[in-house]
Amino acid sequence: MADTDRTRHPVIPANDHLEPWVVRPRIAWRLLGCGNAYGYRLIAAGELESYLDGRARKITMRSIRRRIERQIAAAKTTAITSQQAAWRRRRRGEPRKRDALYTGGCREHHRHCSRPR
Repeated sequence: MADTDRTRHPVIPANDHLEPWVVRPRIAWRLLGCGNAYGYRLIAAGELESYLDGRARKITMRSIRRRIERQIAAAKTTAITSQQAAWRRRRRGEPRKRDALYTGGCREHHRHCSRPR
């Protein structure tokens, strides 16, 4: 029985939460809320750290967290006040800006039509 004790894997209690250091792209995209093409653009731009493990691409959780932290910091610096947001928001019944600026033509059929209504 001594041989089986040495070859056994350690038992991890169910209440211990182990977080992976790396994830596959599909999981990374789900965590970031982005698609496949945009995710690979983030890798190409150096926003995410990744490497190949054989043929399998792996992305570090550290780089995913850093990306999210950068996004949060950018959102805080460009945050607008609630008063500015209320000014920008279109209320129900108000025309869209492009519709308000549109002065002629047949809106039902073509935007480029110059016939008056």
